[in-house]
Parts: sequence; structure tokens; C-alpha cells
Amino acid sequence: MTIERRPIVTAACCWVFGIYFAITMAFMDIVWSLIGLGLLLPLLDRFRWLSWRIGCLCLLVMLVSASYYCWYDNRQLSELPMLVDSLHDDRQRVEEAWSGTMKGTIASEVVRDGDRVQFRLRVRSFSHNQNRIEPASELVFVQIKLLEEVELQNSTLWKRGANISVEGELKLPSDADNFGVFEYRNYLRHQHIYGVFHVKGAQSVQINNSADTMDWEWWMGAVEQLRLHSASQFDALFPVEQSSYMQGLILGLRSDLDLELERSFSQLGLTHVLAISGLHVAVFVGGCLYLLRWLRLPRESALTVVIGLIPLYVLFTGASPSILRAGFMSILVLIGLRQGWLRDGLHILSAVLLMMLLWNPYYAVDVSFQLSFAVTAGLIIGVPLFTRLLPASWPAWLTSSLGVSIVAQAVSFPLTIYYFNQVSLLSLGVNVVLVPFISLVILPLGTIVLLVSYLYMPLAEGLAAIVRIGNDWTFALVHYLAQWEGTSVIWPKLSAAWIVGYYVLLFVLLKLGASLRQSHTYCNDSAQHRLVENENLIPDTMPLANFIVLQPVSRRPIYVGLVCSISLLSSLLYTGYHAGRPEETVVSFLNVGQGDSILLRTASGRNILIDGGGEIKFGKAKEAWKQRRDPYEVGEKRIVPLLKQRGVRHLDAVVVTHGDADHAGGLRAVLKHIPADRLVMNGTWKSSSVMRELYSIALERHISIIGWKTGTSWQVDRDTRIDVWHPSSSDTASSTQLDVEEEQNEFSLVLLLTLGEGKSKSTFLLTGDIGADEEMILLMNDKEREQQGSPYPERIDVLKVAHHGSRSSTIPEWVDRWKPRTSVISAGKNNLYGHPHPQVLRELARVDSVIFRTDLHGEVQYKSTKEGLKMRMKRDRIAQ
Repeated sequence: MTIERRPIVTAACCWVFGIYFAITMAFMDIVWSLIGLGLLLPLLDRFRWLSWRIGCLCLLVMLVSASYYCWYDNRQLSELPMLVDSLHDDRQRVEEAWSGTMKGTIASEVVRDGDRVQFRLRVRSFSHNQNRIEPASELVFVQIKLLEEVELQNSTLWKRGANISVEGELKLPSDADNFGVFEYRNYLRHQHIYGVFHVKGAQSVQINNSADTMDWEWWMGAVEQLRLHSASQFDALFPVEQSSYMQGLILGLRSDLDLELERSFSQLGLTHVLAISGLHVAVFVGGCLYLLRWLRLPRESALTVVIGLIPLYVLFTGASPSILRAGFMSILVLIGLRQGWLRDGLHILSAVLLMMLLWNPYYAVDVSFQLSFAVTAGLIIGVPLFTRLLPASWPAWLTSSLGVSIVAQAVSFPLTIYYFNQVSLLSLGVNVVLVPFISLVILPLGTIVLLVSYLYMPLAEGLAAIVRIGNDWTFALVHYLAQWEGTSVIWPKLSAAWIVGYYVLLFVLLKLGASLRQSHTYCNDSAQHRLVENENLIPDTMPLANFIVLQPVSRRPIYVGLVCSISLLSSLLYTGYHAGRPEETVVSFLNVGQGDSILLRTASGRNILIDGGGEIKFGKAKEAWKQRRDPYEVGEKRIVPLLKQRGVRHLDAVVVTHGDADHAGGLRAVLKHIPADRLVMNGTWKSSSVMRELYSIALERHISIIGWKTGTSWQVDRDTRIDVWHPSSSDTASSTQLDVEEEQNEFSLVLLLTLGEGKSKSTFLLTGDIGADEEMILLMNDKEREQQGSPYPERIDVLKVAHHGSRSSTIPEWVDRWKPRTSVISAGKNNLYGHPHPQVLRELARVDSVIFRTDLHGEVQYKSTKEGLKMRMKRDRIAQ
């Protein structure tokens, strides 16, 4: 059996499954699940699918793996008591900070981005309120905000390995505030970081003394300085954009990489080229072996030299999980070649995986680790199977290139959509063309340019000219293809079971295809061999009955298996692609900080986004030195990823209630990345860069721009209706002209959203940023409508409280009229405006309205069911 012939591979697979159980289940649930699987072993043994002895060993490995992960995970606690206490304090709903002085050693690269400098600090002591804590080993993420331009010079003195003291505030890392999004706190925890230390000004940082030369961080600091010096060599040889690209390609330094170039590479599925990984290690090892052979060094000596150079290369390029995997595997392969016992690459890969997960089980949740091992294992297993499907007459270099590219794309596909929710239709073709060119031409030649630059700069400049031509061609092609619209396909976030099912069916499909091809080849070769063997024995004439009759090999089971596998894989892809669509209508009040954003997704497949958050900026534009390479923008960083993660590929409408930046700012990124049918506005114009850019994007993409006014109704589907209550037609622009209104709050769209019918009917009143005057106008309109026989609803189920809970809105008469069963306030945590105002909270509590706040509860989500509204919130005390 394969399991018996590959024990290390089997152990590695069981170890990974054990870690997955530990991450997703409680320990006792794991035990009972393994017991349940154990009860199936006699049945599997009876049908000779799996020996019960081997099955018991597999279950034992899973149990040991899960136990080891749980033990390791439970030991990973901060040694700073305030961080541990706050994590278990259910009453804490506002982020708390602990001021003090922290001393330690800089334990990572120091990265400056505009007015922000950040690095990891290995803490030796933390003084807080005259209490001194001395943790044995604690990493803290330090973020320093520079206040003056002259402080830039001070930041250049902060280097890895330096001992410093900093004054600031220690906080917990922020946790996820919307469902299904990136968990920053968990990410840092898996990096063994439990706190973030915020510092204001370079004057709060003092350099004490250099680290001891026996300290690991001192040596890593020396390596870091060598990398930075190499980066300066590239700066002298290449233009800015190409220099940052070569630094990322060869040195693993991506902090200065051109943002548009990085996005283009990412959009086309070429990010792996910029991340130091197995590709780079393979080029390094191959180049070293070729050079040593050219120097006529004996084979064993050359292998020994390269084995010694690989750890240095791994450290020099950053020692990420992917390059650690590649480095360890390369060392084992070269040792196997030297000793003559190299047999199975999959065994070596599995051994490396076990070693790394034993050293640090958290590697299992690292995306680069997962992609690296999955793609490498896929290439080892899949390429030989896939190349059998290609015509034997094709040249070896073509079949090899196609096999590697197609198999790598197929294997990385489920992990790509799980983490990034998007794949490019051009990715395969671009990888086939560019990856060989970059890896076999640009990467080796760029490395030679760097080495030669230390010996003779004029020669390096001549070689660099050749590299610049290649880079220009690469950039032109990448930028050109990235601009093609409709080439990216959005996928929702799928389950681990779906991913496992995909890999199983892919392997079965390749195996059956290779078997079918082999059976054809075997029949042809067998017939030819037997006929040739008996050619001299056949007389000129003989009876037909005496001819050799070849028994055909039955390929029917293979055909049946292929049809079933293709059908199952197609069904799996179809269900996965449509998995993001909700079965019932969902209204989500998203947490976008100090702003509004509401996502409506109906059971019929309609998607409507009302507002998109944004940032209000005051005063003059920031100085150039403060500008960050990739500044935070709520639409780009929060809303668009959330829409993709939920499988929203198309918006039937994007509604901007009014033109203020905290409602409209994030919609610019939404219109850039998500196709939309219409942009709905309040019929007025605000002269601002946000609105100008928003309208420009809509016009470029031929999105209809529509103005709503009082009386407008939209029957979205059979169970969903939107009615416009405000502003009135007299307040808004005519059909041919937009009135300029710089103060937009009073012209906010007020919408009544009605879901369902009969007993399951529910109403949402979405009020934008209207004030007390507009609330009184609507109350007077209510009396008029009542006299006309078309009154407003008697009561509102959900009230979106106006203007983030400002005291200028939500007057007593307004609250008394609607008596909302629940109220949602969208406000930023620790915002500067004091939203929501205590008076507003008292008024809502007076009518027994249950209040939910995005700053405290995160995303608030309502689901319309036959039994009525069901709700949940991201930060649920019961869930915590």
C-alpha cells in the first residue's frame, strides 16, 4: 500500500489534520471525533481499504499532533499581566492603553513609511505606574509616529540589534470588527506578539547601547545592514521603480516597492515572484553548482560547499517560512545526492514539514507556509502525471514548462481564493511567459550585477543596462495586462472541507488521466512488440484463424472514473463559486470607523451598498514627508475585501446618502473594483475631491447616475422595497442641473427599507446624517400622509440613528413616534466628536429600544426569516 511505502508522508498528512482539528475544535471534541473514526477501522479493514493497525497509528499521530498544538498554544501567553487580564475582561469594550517606558532590543527590520516607523521589540522591562515588569521573552510591535521632519534623521539611527528605551502607550492589537475579515490580533499572536506599543515623536526614543556581539539580534542586525547596503547598490544602478523591484526580487526587501507595480503583479497572480521562495533557492543552488563545476571542484566538494552556503542565503534573504522550507529541503536533497540515498522528494518535503511544525506549530496557519508546501507537493505529485497527458512528440522544455505552470496554478487555486478571494484569468498565460524569463534571466543576471558592483562598478553598469531592458519589457506587459477589465474573478471564502475535496478530486483526475494515457501507450507498444517478434515466423499465406489475436485492455472503468471525477469537480467548483449568496435577505451595518456603510443582500441575489465610510480630513494637506506609500483608505482596505470575501461580484446599486467624506469616501474604491449598475445620489452637488473622483469613476465605467427624491420607490425584488422619505423635490436639483450644497447633512437621503410580508414583515429606517429640523419636517409629513390615508408605519423595527448619535439629531418627538425595537449607531471607536451623545442614548433607552453600536459591537447584522428578524453582532459577549 502507498501508506506503508511512504510512512513519513502519511505521518505528515496526519500531523496536519491533527493541527486542523486543534484549531477548529475543543480538545474533548477532538478525542470523541477520533474515537468515532476509530470505530470505522474494522469496516475499512474488512474491505481492505486500510489496515486497522495503520489506521490506529494514523489516529494516534493525529491525537499527538492535536495535543502538541493545544499544549503549545496554551503556553503562548504574554508575560505582561495587563494584556492577559484585558483579554479575559468581558466588561472591557473600549480599547485601554497603559502608559509607561519600555526597554529592549530591536528584533526586526526597521521600516519607515511616511511619518510612521515600526519594528519589533524584544522587551527586557516595562515600567507602568511605578511598577516594573521584567518578562523573560516578550515581543511587542512598536509603532512610532514622527511629528517633525527633522526627526527623520533620528529614525535612521534605529537599527536591528540596538538596545533602546521608548515611552508610549501599550495596547492590545485591534481585533476583527466585521464578520469573516482578517484577524490582525490572531495574526500577531501567531507571530508571538501580544501587544502594540504606540509612541509619539522621536524624542520618546532613546538609544542606550549596542547589543552584545554574542547576541543573535546583533548578528541579524549585521545581516540586515548588509542587505540595506546591497539595496543601495541597486539604487546606484537602476531607476527608482526598477531598483525597488530588484531589491524585492533578489534581497526580499519589498517596503519600497512601487505600489502600482505590486498591485499589477498581485492582480495577475505573480506575487510569488516577488517573495523569496523555492524558486529563488533553486536558482541560487543551481547557479552555485554551475559555478563550482566551472571551477573544476569535485562533485562531493561542490555539494558540501553549497550545503554550507544555503543557510547563509536563507538568513540573508529574511528567513520567511517559505524560504525556510525551501532551504531545509534543498539541504536534505543535496545531502541525499552526496550520500547516494536520495529516493523520494515527497518524503523529504514531508520530513521538512514535520520538523518545521515541531519547531513552531503556528507555521501551519501561515499563508506563505501553506502555499509553499502545497505547491511543492503538487509539483512533485502532479507534474509527472500531467506531462503524461501531453503528446510525446512535444519537446521536453515545453511539456516541463506547461506542466509546472498549470499544476502550480491548479494547486494554488483553492488557497488563493481562500485568502485573497480573487483569481486572474490571465494568470496561467502570464506565468508561463514571465516566470521562466524572470527566474532564468533577470534573477541570475541581477544577482551577478550585484556581485560585480562590489568588484568593478563600470562592468556592473553595463550588465545592469541589459537588465533594465528586460525590466522595462516586463513592466510594460504587466501594467498593460493588469488594465484589462473583466479578467479577475471573485470567489467567496470557502470551507476547509471544500478545499480538501478539491485536492482529492484533482489528484484522482490526474491519476485517471495518466492511467488512461498509459493504457493507450501500453496497448500500442505491446501490439507492436508482439507483431515484430513474430514477423519472421509468419509464412506468406496462412489461415486467418492462425493470426495472433490481441486481447483489448478494458478502459471502461477508467472512462467511468474520469466522467465521475470531472462531474464531481465541476459540481464542486459551481457550488463554491455560488457559495457566498445568502439564502435569506441580510442587512449588515458594517463597522467602518467614524462613518456609515450598510450592505443589503437579498435572497434573490440583489446586492445594494448604502454609503461606504471614509475619512474626514481637516486643515492643510500633509507635508510630502508624511505621505505614506500605501495610506489607509477604508474602501480599499476594508469594504472591498469584505465584499469579495462574501462573494459580491456585482452591485445593483451604490447609494450615497450625501456627499460628506465619511459616507462617500470609501465608495471610490468600491466602484473601481466591483461592477455596479447605478450610482444613486441625493440630487445635490458638493464641490470636493471625493465627489469629483466618485463621479469621474462612475462616468468612466458607464455607471448610471440617478437622483432620488421624496416619493421615489424601488421594488428591489418580491420581498424587498425601498421608499425615499427625504429630501423633497423642492429641496433638490432639477432634472437638468445640480444645486451646489456644501453642507450636505440636511439633504441626506432618508430611506425606508421594507423586508418580507405579513407576519415576517420588518422595517428599517435609514436616516443618513439628518438633523433635528429634518426630523421635525418628516414628522409633519407623517401627519399629512395620515390625513391622506397613506400613513407611515406605526413602528420601526430597526432605526439607523442619524448622524452617528450626535445630539443634533434623534429628538424626543422622533423617538416617541417610531419607538424603534432596536437602534444601530455607526460610530468610530474613541472618535473625536464624542459620538454617540449620552442624551441620545437616554432617549432611546426611554422607549426600551435595544441599542447596538459599531464601535462596541462591531458589525451588526440582521437576517430576515419567516419567523421574523434575527440579529447577531461581531463582538458578542456571549460568544466571547
